[in-house]
Amino acid sequence: MLPQLLITIVWLVISGIALWLDPSPRGHGTHMQLGFAPCPSVALFGRLCPGCGMTTSFAHMVRLQFGDAFQANAFGPVLYGGLTLMGVIMGWGSIRRRQVMVNGQRLEGLLLVVLLSFMAYAAYRFFSPTG
Repeated sequence: MLPQLLITIVWLVISGIALWLDPSPRGHGTHMQLGFAPCPSVALFGRLCPGCGMTTSFAHMVRLQFGDAFQANAFGPVLYGGLTLMGVIMGWGSIRRRQVMVNGQRLEGLLLVVLLSFMAYAAYRFFSPTG
């Protein structure tokens, strides 16, 4: 039961941090409010990396600003939505003292699709003229 509760705690902490941050109007750079350096991809190449805007997207998601979240990073709403779903389901399982069962084969297939989609998005974002 502890790993289930841990996932819920991680979701709550990430959500709390995202709520505390002010989303950057540039669409990326919100992470610098936490003391992190600017993205090396932006600094070196002037191109957004696949993760640029992820923190900004999460900060918009906790405020239910879905359009802004998607614009900051198209995968932000997908990842935050998945984390939220897992956090709620695992938290509910912990409260009910029930182990939440996951079909490993289906989960692996879903994760592979998400990973390949993210890689395609990353290539598009880095190499597109508007990236």
